[in-house]
Amino acid sequence: MNTLGFVFSVLMILAFGFAVCLEKQVSAQRLRAAYLGHCHANRKILLQCESEFYNSIPYKRPIVKSAPSQIPSQKKTTLSSPTIKINPHCACLNLFPLIAEGRETHPMLYETAAKLFKLFYGDALFENKPHAEVHFLNAFLKAVKIALEKQTPFVLEKIQFKDPLHQKLYYKMLKGTKDPLQGYPSLLEYIKIDSLPSKICLFHAHPIMISVLFSPKVSLKIYQALHQHKAPPMTQEIIERLCSEAHTLIYNTDIFDLIELRKPRHKKELRKILVGEDTETHISLKKSVILNG
Repeated sequence: MNTLGFVFSVLMILAFGFAVCLEKQVSAQRLRAAYLGHCHANRKILLQCESEFYNSIPYKRPIVKSAPSQIPSQKKTTLSSPTIKINPHCACLNLFPLIAEGRETHPMLYETAAKLFKLFYGDALFENKPHAEVHFLNAFLKAVKIALEKQTPFVLEKIQFKDPLHQKLYYKMLKGTKDPLQGYPSLLEYIKIDSLPSKICLFHAHPIMISVLFSPKVSLKIYQALHQHKAPPMTQEIIERLCSEAHTLIYNTDIFDLIELRKPRHKKELRKILVGEDTETHISLKKSVILNG
């Protein structure tokens, strides 16, 4: 019996040792895959950054006279640009007027901001509680106002809420989910606090941003109408027609006061958000870089 017990004890020790080694091996493989995924994603961002630096260098294009082609060019029927991944800074909703002058002076801006919070985070973070987005927006504006008075320079990511629950929700909003269409986007891509007056650039806006202004049903149609080959200038009448075709209504035409309909020519932004994703691990990184100073 003693010999048999000794053998079983040795076998149990070996089994536990093998299980521990196997668990460590699996953990090491996961860590290695995650590390390589981050490296590959970061490398793609560095390549994009180098391309942006190169393209930002001013140069004169050489004039090349080429013989006329005998093959007639085909007309483009597809979109001139694919759907963008990042909503740029020029297409963000500027909430500074609400902080400086109050919601009574800018009721449409306040209503649009509340709609943005409800559309993005109502299901996932607010659990569809009534008026939860309004309570959060009010707390957010108060926190930003205090931060503007204290922080130099002001950093939107570092504002502090009095309510710990709001602080936790705000952290999740800043982070966003990997797939904004399946989850919710990062708040930093859709709002800004800028003392300079600015409107939402509709031409550069992401379809998700357009869905806040009008309706998710018509946002992609407006985006496609903006980016069609040789598209006519966008007007309020065209948007109203597209909304009518999608059986949606524009309840308040004051929304057009927040939008820049013309195709703009912006100055080159010093700061740009770049995204890199590893195809194997699907790890994605997002970095804000300064192109020139």
